[in-house]
Amino acid sequence: MIKTSFLIAVSMMFFHIHSWAEDLGWRGREVSREEQILVWQAIKKIAREEGVNPRLLAAIAIAESGDLNPRLRGRYGEYGFMQVMPHQSERINGHPNDLWDMKNQITAAARHIKEQNEVVLSPGVLKAARRHPVLRQHHLYSPRWLTAIGYNWGAIGYQLEKFGTNAKIPASSIRYAIRVRKIYKTLGR
Repeated sequence: MIKTSFLIAVSMMFFHIHSWAEDLGWRGREVSREEQILVWQAIKKIAREEGVNPRLLAAIAIAESGDLNPRLRGRYGEYGFMQVMPHQSERINGHPNDLWDMKNQITAAARHIKEQNEVVLSPGVLKAARRHPVLRQHHLYSPRWLTAIGYNWGAIGYQLEKFGTNAKIPASSIRYAIRVRKIYKTLGR
């Protein structure tokens, strides 16, 4: 039997998916209740296996695709609802895999998040982030939101270590992290 709190979390997650999709102007196929439960179960399981925060992984999935469509294709070659780049998947997983597969998408994304989190946990990066004017203005200097910026942009650790408070962070990555944070907070605990 599925726990009530789990079903509530799934319902909240997918309510927000459809709300965010509408807000962002995305129109995808409807995700069935069964698919919702499968996706949320896969996110929780893989997040646990990879040692990443399942809410952050889910918030990034929603921010990336809006509707969790596993057949979504990004304009730069990204695959699925996690919008994973083929070269990232190959580098992270050690081999190319089927990025149309939901579990492969989630695993590649979870490993990318874990990799970005390790980068931003470096003392030099955290110190620079806490002093960076744009990150301070938007309260994005915690490892969680720096990891979201890293998922989107990839260069956050390098830029902060090399340039400190003068690091040039794309406005689109700042907006992305703010969107991930809003989704994350609506998903509850």
